[in-house]
Amino acid sequence: MSQHYPEDLKLLVADICAIGSQLHPGTEDDLESLLTWLNPNETNSNHQLRPPALRLKNTIKVFANQPFNSSFSNDGNFEGINGLEKELLILLRQYYIFQVRLNFFFRFDNITTFKDIQRLETYYEFPLKHVFLFQRNAEEWIVERNDLRHYLLNKNNKFKVQLRQRLRTLIMDDDFDLACDVILFLNEAQGALYSRDILLDLMLIKISHFCEKHMENIYGHHFLVMETFNSFILKYWSYFARLLGCPEDDHGLTTIIYNCFEKQFIKIRIKEVFDVFINEYPESKPTILEMKKVLHHTDDFKQLVMQFLSAFEAKILNPSVTTVDALLAYVKSIKSFLLLDPTGKYLNSVVLFVKAYFQERHELVVILLYAILDLQSEEIFQHINLPIDMKRLKILAEELRDPDFNIESKHRAGGHFEKGTESFFNESSSGKAGSDTQLLYQGVLEKFLTWTPEPTDSIPRPFNQSHRNLLDVLTNMFESKEFFVSEFLKLLRKKLLTLKYYKLNRNWSKCLKLMKEKLKNEGSRMPNHESNANEESANSNNMAVMLRDTKNSEDLCKRMHQITDLDPRIFPKFISFLYWDRKLDYKNDTTIDFKLTEVLSHELEKYRNVYKELQPGRTLQLCKDQGVVELELSTRDGYTQKYDVTLEQATAIQLFDGGESNERIFLSLGEVSIQMEIGEERAQRVLQFWIGKSVLYKNHQDLYGSCEGREQEVRAQHQSPHKTSSYSQDSLLSHEQDEQDTKEFSNKIWPFIEGMLRNLGSLKVEKIHALLKVTLPKDLGYDMITHNDLESYLSMFVDDEKLAVLSNKSYKLIN
Repeated sequence: MSQHYPEDLKLLVADICAIGSQLHPGTEDDLESLLTWLNPNETNSNHQLRPPALRLKNTIKVFANQPFNSSFSNDGNFEGINGLEKELLILLRQYYIFQVRLNFFFRFDNITTFKDIQRLETYYEFPLKHVFLFQRNAEEWIVERNDLRHYLLNKNNKFKVQLRQRLRTLIMDDDFDLACDVILFLNEAQGALYSRDILLDLMLIKISHFCEKHMENIYGHHFLVMETFNSFILKYWSYFARLLGCPEDDHGLTTIIYNCFEKQFIKIRIKEVFDVFINEYPESKPTILEMKKVLHHTDDFKQLVMQFLSAFEAKILNPSVTTVDALLAYVKSIKSFLLLDPTGKYLNSVVLFVKAYFQERHELVVILLYAILDLQSEEIFQHINLPIDMKRLKILAEELRDPDFNIESKHRAGGHFEKGTESFFNESSSGKAGSDTQLLYQGVLEKFLTWTPEPTDSIPRPFNQSHRNLLDVLTNMFESKEFFVSEFLKLLRKKLLTLKYYKLNRNWSKCLKLMKEKLKNEGSRMPNHESNANEESANSNNMAVMLRDTKNSEDLCKRMHQITDLDPRIFPKFISFLYWDRKLDYKNDTTIDFKLTEVLSHELEKYRNVYKELQPGRTLQLCKDQGVVELELSTRDGYTQKYDVTLEQATAIQLFDGGESNERIFLSLGEVSIQMEIGEERAQRVLQFWIGKSVLYKNHQDLYGSCEGREQEVRAQHQSPHKTSSYSQDSLLSHEQDEQDTKEFSNKIWPFIEGMLRNLGSLKVEKIHALLKVTLPKDLGYDMITHNDLESYLSMFVDDEKLAVLSNKSYKLIN
């Protein structure tokens, strides 16, 4: 045995040896072997987790287990043994506990994991399976073991941290059997870690992970919180109830757990609020309605609004997002917030935040009106020179016609009924309010019978709130609602001036009715604001006058067409210029006035004279920059094409009409300018329009002529052997110069096309053409390039293996 033990231990060993010699003389060596085998500090000579040898078994039987071969009373008192044997057992127990303590504190700093203490306890308890030191007093050893555990938990911080982490790992991995061992260890130790507190914390973490797995990115379930809670209870509650030592039907605790699921649901949805409100809407309506049910505290609402605004600013309110997409996202967010909070309290925060950003987009009001009117692409591009994704605009128009949030809806933002209107949300499955199947008072009565008071800490629900709909919220983006109405009047004015046959289509009629109703309602709501009332009254009057002029023009046109001398192909509009924002004197405006052809001028003069007869005392002024001319151009081979053009464009193309002789006419830019009495720059724009339509072309002599027969002319120039040498040389030089100019221009536009395709992917020629018009500097002269010209340049890039043509006729970069 080691000689470095404390004096108390030496005395204890001496007493054991003395009593052993008295009881069994001559067995000192055997007793010393027993003490060494028991001693956990004799790592080379002790039991080493192996059963004792035969001789050692006999020694154990003689010195330790001998009393247990005798009879014991039920109360644990020894019978039939003398006092020395009893004293020897007591001394052996003290010796073993002393040695265990020495070994424990010697290893104390090295105990860092739960497995370490498990191995050590196994090491201490192994010899007790063979030596019955605590057979009749097991509580003494249990108390000693638990005291060591208690000390370990209180003093070894590293072990305590590792034990907490070990329990967390077991719980997260669903290893509840091993977790029970850790909990039992903690309960018996009664140290600085309380198992119930740790278990509740870990159960919350487990719930958090469980909710993330079963709630994230799932938006179509109506009762997701309850479904997830039930799944958790069925799968884990029996284990947690056993670990906590509580009955499984503890309804108080399960109610608290359900509240935890609601909080986790709120936390997850706040994190996903941008996807819920925009990307996944309207499929996310069920989850928004569930959010409405579980969101009760203003702090949660504020956190949700802040998270949404942060994401909305980063992902939507930046220049890379088109106005159509930004407006579509905003419309979805309005619907989502009104569905979540019908009072509109928190939506107002969103409106105020985005208002400044949207006001920087000058085309916003026009695009919104296009979506409300659901215009076709040809109508849109007449009024705006921006590339617009018609598919996205169509989706926006459909969103504005959502039956739950229709721009024409008249019900209150809070979801309450207004007399003669529908509920803001379709909460009733039996029909609309006011229908035959469910009368209005029945819905009110049902709400009264099912009413429950709101919690004191819930969001205040204002009662005195104005009636608002989706259009009201959208118009708040602008400086004033009058600005929105005035922009609509501008569009309406353009539409009526270019209207054929005096009939507005259904979309325009519905929007017109909506604006009339809006002007009427806004005027009745703000009687004290004189300036607003005057502006609304002016807008209303202008709208009424324009519609009346259109209707009167139709009636007057019918009367005029009954006169045989007038051309029935002309449908004039007689407007009151003060209400149509038109100038009275056009002759002094060089940007508008031009000379008509004699034929057209003569026909219009006839209409002027008839009008004087039908409307005595009134005179007419022709608005040459307005109206639309429907042209049908025919070629010699019988091919016809229809165009809707301006009066100026129609006048220009008629200059190239060869009449009955079908003679091809070539005019220079100056000649066109003189005949139309306009500037050359303006004449060039008009001619360029017809070049873009492939009706006219410009030859090498800078003359403009009809494209009809151009292919035969070019072929004849290349094949005829009778061309003069001077003409051939001029043509060759011109051809070489054209090639050089083409190559230089293609090199200038290539970086723009390359960057465009790299950022946006494959594009069709129409999209490329529209984007180049917007992005290229004006000094490059791209406004003179037609759709067909761009196709030629793109073909050159394909030949140079810079681009590839896909099956859908779009172009992509070759990496």
